[in-house]
Amino acid sequence: MNKVCKLSFLITVGMAGCQSGALAQTASKPFVTIADSEIQWTKGSAPGTMIAVIYGKPLEPGLYTARVKFSAGTNTAPHSHPNTENITVISGTFNIGQGEKAERAKAIAVKAGGAVIIEANTPHFVFIDEETVTQASAVGPAGISFINPDDDPTKKK
Repeated sequence: MNKVCKLSFLITVGMAGCQSGALAQTASKPFVTIADSEIQWTKGSAPGTMIAVIYGKPLEPGLYTARVKFSAGTNTAPHSHPNTENITVISGTFNIGQGEKAERAKAIAVKAGGAVIIEANTPHFVFIDEETVTQASAVGPAGISFINPDDDPTKKK
């Protein structure tokens, strides 16, 4: 199996440099509300993604929640994560399939309001046809392992 790449969450959802932020720092308060206008988006590591950490620090042990905005046409090669992810689709359609080969025919379209639970170490892939926003919650530390290491978008080609 490929070496797990410890990123600021996971490349699938494009997190980069999001170990903490204004929203993540509110975690010590007993009750916090966050308006949509307060969510701070940053460019993700994967092309076509933006990320916002809502709670926690993905690279550290403990619960975290992050939103990921995918541009239309964003695809993620087969990969797995060392932790179980709970993903809710906020808007758009999240096309996800299980397996070590990205086969569009095997992808399931999860529309806004739907959810996906991906067990740890399960190979999967993603196709995005329209702008889509998801929210992922998991227990860190997060990481990613591409089935084919050449598919890792953080490696220079």
